[in-house]
Amino acid sequence: MSWSVNELDKNKTEQAISNEEARLDNCRVERERLFNELCRIQRENKIKEEKIVQQIDKIDASIESGEQFLNECKEHLKDFD
Repeated sequence: MSWSVNELDKNKTEQAISNEEARLDNCRVERERLFNELCRIQRENKIKEEKIVQQIDKIDASIESGEQFLNECKEHLKDFD
């Protein structure tokens, strides 16, 4: 069986197209995987961010309470002067 140049070129072109389609499919799968990973990380970071903000709020409340207590103590000390 002899192959003509056109048949060989056609086979090479079809193989190149098939290879490129497979490569693009792999790229799409990897992109989807990475996008899902990014979404997961963003959700985790949002949860961590909310926990940190809550801790900061608690510390701010504690500082405010402590400052108020100190100011009250200073006012009472003035009564002894």
